[in-house]
Formats: sequence, C-alpha cells, structure tokens
Amino acid sequence: MSNKLGINTSNIFLLADTNQLPVISNFISSIGTHLFRFPGGTTANFYHPKMPGYGYNRNDLNLVEEGPIKKHMSDLMAAVPQNLNDVKFIDLFANWAAKEQYDVLYVANLFSGTIDEILFALQTLCDNNVSIKGIELGNEYYLRAYNRIFPDAQSYIQKAKAFAEAIKLQFPNIPVSLTVAPTKTTKQLSQKETNWNKQIGHVNFYDAVSLHYYPIVNRVSDKNIQPCTFDESWEMGERLLTKTLAEIETTFSKPIWISEWNVMGGNKWCNNSVEHAYYTLLFLQRATLNTRVEYIIYHTVIGKGTGFNLLKPIGALIETNFNVFPLQIWNMLNVHLAKNDVDFAEARTSNFHYATFKSTANKSCLWGVNFNQENFEMNINKQSIQHYEINASGLTKKKVMDDKLTFTPKTLNMVLFQQ
Repeated sequence: MSNKLGINTSNIFLLADTNQLPVISNFISSIGTHLFRFPGGTTANFYHPKMPGYGYNRNDLNLVEEGPIKKHMSDLMAAVPQNLNDVKFIDLFANWAAKEQYDVLYVANLFSGTIDEILFALQTLCDNNVSIKGIELGNEYYLRAYNRIFPDAQSYIQKAKAFAEAIKLQFPNIPVSLTVAPTKTTKQLSQKETNWNKQIGHVNFYDAVSLHYYPIVNRVSDKNIQPCTFDESWEMGERLLTKTLAEIETTFSKPIWISEWNVMGGNKWCNNSVEHAYYTLLFLQRATLNTRVEYIIYHTVIGKGTGFNLLKPIGALIETNFNVFPLQIWNMLNVHLAKNDVDFAEARTSNFHYATFKSTANKSCLWGVNFNQENFEMNINKQSIQHYEINASGLTKKKVMDDKLTFTPKTLNMVLFQQ
C-alpha cells in the first residue's frame, strides 16, 4: 500500500530557524513522509523567489479584496524580520530538501508573480537535485479575495495555460495541476465557485487537479464550538469525503492532488482530541484507498496554534501537537505492510469501529475505536503483536495479554501482527 502523505510548509522559515530544521526532520521521519508542499498555500500567492525571504511585497496587497486573507497577509508581512541578509528561502529549502532527500510539490504564484520567477524557482530546485513531483498552478483563486486578478475561471484558465506552456517547454516531464473549488458537499458555494469547476472541466492542458478539503458540520456553522464527537468525525472523514471525491471524479478525469486538508475550524473545536485523531485516520484511509488520489498534503507542519499545525515553536524548542499521533500510527501501518497489495475490510457499530488490512506478504494490521464507556475485548490468535493506543493523554504502547486485545473507552488503537 502506497504512502501518499505530504506536509504543507507555509511560512516554515519564519517560524523555525535553521538550527531547528534537524528537529523537524526527525519529526518528519516519525510520520513516514518525504514530500513537502512549498512554499505553502496562501503564502505562495505572494511569494517572489528571487527576493530575500519569501519576497513579500506590500504592494501586492493592493491586488487583494478586503477581507480575512488581506488582513492575514498584511499581519504576516508586518511580522517578517528585517535582518534576512539577502537569504532567499528557495535556497534554504533547496539545500534542506536535497540533504534530507525530500520531494516537493511546488505551488506557483500566478496571482502576483511571473513566469520568469517560477522558472527560476524550479531551476534552483533542479540544480540542487531536488525531485519535483508536481507543480500546482496557484492556490485557491476561486476565492473572492483574488477577484481583481481572477474574477472568474476563464481569466484563471487563460493565465494558467500560459504558465503551463512555459513550464512544459523547460520541464516537460513535471506534471502541472489546476486549482479547483470545493464541492457543495463541504461548503455553501458562491456563484464564482459554482461555475469554476464546470469551466475548468472543459479544458485539457493540465495533468491533475488540486483540491482542498476542509469539512464542517452544521453545528459548527451555527457557532457552537463544543468539542466534536466521534459521529461528527466519521461524518467528515468518511461520508462527506467519499461524496466529495465522487463529485470531483465525475467532473474531472484527471488524477486528484488533495494539497490541503484538515477540519474547518479545527483550531477552535476539534483539535487535541481523540475525535480529531479519529477523523485524521479516517481521512488517511479513505484517501489512500482511492486510486484517483495521488497526494494527500496535511495542513500544516508548523504554526503558532494548536489545531491545523503539527508542530509549535516554543522559544528555542519545538513541541508536537496532539494530531501528530494518528499520523504516526498510520506510518506504523504503512511500514508494517510495506508496499504490498492489501485486502481491506471494516465494520462500524454504535459501540465500535474497526478496519483490517492484510497484505500479500502475510502481514496484517487492525485499527479500532471504542465509542463505548466500557472496555471492548477481542479474541485473537496471532503472534508478534504490537498494540498502540491514542487516548486523551497521548500515544502509548500497550502490553498484550494472552490471546485477547482490550480496547479501553474513548480510545483509538492500532494493532500490528504477523500470522
């Protein structure tokens, strides 16, 4: 089974210094990915790689409609250190990625950037022997914030085609993707978003579509931010995701790059919880098993909050957030099964949800969630068992007793065994 996981790197060099990169690299190894999305999401729309740092230019804010994105970027630009000393972050990233053998999904700036800039960035990566897995032609231009440059899909298509043609002349073997809007399953769409995917579906000069997945349930839309439930996690990580992917597959015949995903409002209501971990594992499972999905890029590797980011800088230290744990046990599953084909089965009741993976190499895994208030026990007849549990306190390794597995209440479990 292939590992499609990658990590978004938005503003990583503003949040961590070069001395902290080895710590981040060690963490990246623990979740089993070697794919980075650079320079990030919204960051990419204001990135000028020939300039120091991220090359932020406050004049670019004049291109942005008033609203949250403009305020976010204005605040971010104001916080950028003045002593970058002409250090280009494309050089920092290329050197780091080459040393650690990371692959990259590069996000081109079609909003405020130029073709020359994107070719410069790609050549810098290639000169450092960094493998470029794909190039996203922009980030979320279907949003109202970008209306002055991209009032509709046709204006985006016209510019994206020019960028794609220039890229293909110099880098013919690197696939490019177009950014597509969410579907009506995950949000109430504007007229621009409603028409966006229809119009992109009529052109064919690209190789994949880039989709962002941030589901939300009605209760949160009503400003009720009580902690999420297991049922809501299943709704977002299974039912809504399955329906969303079906809608995208109906509109587009291309491969799907899920280049950002998490929970909408996760930093307010669903973070640091076993329920969020359950959502994360469900998402990883469903997206990985979908053969049209090529990449699943988690948002984001580092930040000052506790919801979307996996790591948090605390002075000279870097701490891990709770949602690291489901990524770590998913990596255990992938390492255990290697790249062998698997038989998959699952079952869900009101008390328990479990899924099994059995590989052609006779190795198997089981993950399970106990929704109940009492222990759930399962008889087994296996050898070489390892049992890991995510509970409210974090990730622990459990001792296996006799031929029985015990799942304690409100926990997420991963069991690895070989027959």
